[in-house]
Amino acid sequence: MALNHQHTQALNGRSLLNALSTNDILPTLRHANLDSCGLTAFPDGIFKLPDLTTLSLFDNLLTEVPANISQLRHLQTLNLSQNQLTAVPYRIGELIQLEMLDLGHNHLESLPESIGRLTDLAFLYVSDSNC
Repeated sequence: MALNHQHTQALNGRSLLNALSTNDILPTLRHANLDSCGLTAFPDGIFKLPDLTTLSLFDNLLTEVPANISQLRHLQTLNLSQNQLTAVPYRIGELIQLEMLDLGHNHLESLPESIGRLTDLAFLYVSDSNC
């Protein structure tokens, strides 16, 4: 599948996963929606999207957030709700442009102190977690 700047805005779900797995270059992609894809791990290709501002992994089966999430420095919205997360990495505090972080409906027992560094954070959702 050859992709260009005119097609990347419409990719989501399985079509986005396919593009990431075939190493298609998605330089203009700003919003990635991988909701309800049955994911058990972060797709490695996500980290090849340096300009990503929105990442939604709602309703998957993720058990951890990799520390290299901090590579996505332009993220403003991160939705990790309704997964199986038990912890969030300390390095999440390096996402200094983050405005919305949804961690609701997971199995979190605590949040890292580094979340206090997210001075632009306007929305932090942790309901139905153990925090």
